[in-house]
Amino acid sequence: MSKISPTSLFAWAKKEGAHVHPCVTAIVSPTDGICLVAENPPVELNQGEPNVDAIRLPPHLLLCPYTCWKQAGMSELSHIYSIVFPDPTHLHELSWVEWPDRSFVVQRLESEGRLKEGIADAPSSYPILEEWDESLALALAIMYIRSHPSSFWYTYVSLLPQNVSTPLFFLPTGSGVSAGPVSVRIQHLLMYTSIYSTTTELLDNLHLAHTSVVLPLCTLFPNSFGASVDFADFLWAYMMVESRAFKFRGSSLFTSPEKSETKNEAITEDDDNDESPLVTVMVPLVDLANHTPTSPALVSAHLTPKSLHVKFTEYPPPNPKLLIRYNTLPNDTLLLSYGFAISDNPDDQIPVTLEDPEDDESGDPETQLRKSLLLHAAPESAGLSTLHSLTREDPLPESLIRSLRLLLALSSEIEGMTIVNVEERIGGTLSQRNEDEVKGTVSKLVEALEGQFSTTLEEDWEALEDLEAEMREDGKEESEWENVEKETYRYTLEYLISQKEILERAKAKLEVSQPSFSY
Repeated sequence: MSKISPTSLFAWAKKEGAHVHPCVTAIVSPTDGICLVAENPPVELNQGEPNVDAIRLPPHLLLCPYTCWKQAGMSELSHIYSIVFPDPTHLHELSWVEWPDRSFVVQRLESEGRLKEGIADAPSSYPILEEWDESLALALAIMYIRSHPSSFWYTYVSLLPQNVSTPLFFLPTGSGVSAGPVSVRIQHLLMYTSIYSTTTELLDNLHLAHTSVVLPLCTLFPNSFGASVDFADFLWAYMMVESRAFKFRGSSLFTSPEKSETKNEAITEDDDNDESPLVTVMVPLVDLANHTPTSPALVSAHLTPKSLHVKFTEYPPPNPKLLIRYNTLPNDTLLLSYGFAISDNPDDQIPVTLEDPEDDESGDPETQLRKSLLLHAAPESAGLSTLHSLTREDPLPESLIRSLRLLLALSSEIEGMTIVNVEERIGGTLSQRNEDEVKGTVSKLVEALEGQFSTTLEEDWEALEDLEAEMREDGKEESEWENVEKETYRYTLEYLISQKEILERAKAKLEVSQPSFSY
């Protein structure tokens, strides 16, 4: 990989028709890596002008699995896609989606002797996979581009970070790098949490993809990904997609000139009026903007058929760092997919799943069936469900208490309850017996959630303070991997702190809910 600077990325994008506001640039931050900033914005340049473009990109700069193989120097990628994936039928309504001819590719490979029986790693049938996978397709594209300096997006891919501070790289089945003491600490902290099981399941699936897809491709197309692709290389490429890709509606991507003339309104990532399939897209320059959980962000992305606009939400921007709101993301998603966490994240949550009465064999079958019908048929405003979330703002949501009142009720306590009056009945105390049982169940639930952690909130805060002091004072030169390892440890602690603070708030709310819950 050649050493390419952020300046080179901006120059490449501008050469290809991108517009970048004069104040927008990129800096290398010791904590955030390469990030997007606004330096000395000239107020007079856009004084009083609404919706100022920070960046405007032409569609051909967007890296999308349905079009990237048509760029110069990437035609081999079309052969790879046809061997790996079935035709993405869910995108047939999008006229711009084309798909390579698999029979032609198979004939070519057969003529070159690459499909003979006995060849190591050769797949037994084509396509290799039964379902389309956009993230895998983009990961393959990134690995292909990184091995081909002449490919169109090489400048962009060369600037992608080489490591991501996510637990995926530090669990036993991760990248294969020998675990140091910091990695062991990360494993210990997460061992019994839900994020550990999620991470290990994802790693197992990625190992399977590496064995059944990536290694066979290295045999069939030996010049496509370099000398070899070990699991660490594949995991890196996959995480680049997970941590940086955007989702846009397909109807707004790469449409024909005739369509673009008639479609003037911008499509945002949350446009409810566009029901076309979502498409995973890598967006050069724009993916340098870091996430903010607060709203409004300092920049926002809008897609039209002619270009992708990243606009200032306020001009001049009040903060040098140009932040964008990725989505409403809890810390487990941020840590696993993006490589960071926010200790006071307002979007953080602890999911809670209650047992459906129909699956509970301990009670009277007729009563349990009635509860289940009320639970699922009640109006949405009643807040009855088996799925709930404890949050910083609402650590004991009323919907959880209402649902528990119903689930823990005796037959006599739901006498005369129907879908018409269930919201009113369940909104208050059914009986003191029922309310006491609800409080006892919530108390046990919080206790069980606390039990998944191997440390206390106080211990996590102390460990975080010690780590930050060590990172400030440590003068010795460390490898990039050691720095990423410490960053992952720091973000793991912030994830745990946020989770435990939600539980502390839940306990505090439980203590004041005497003799019954009040909302």
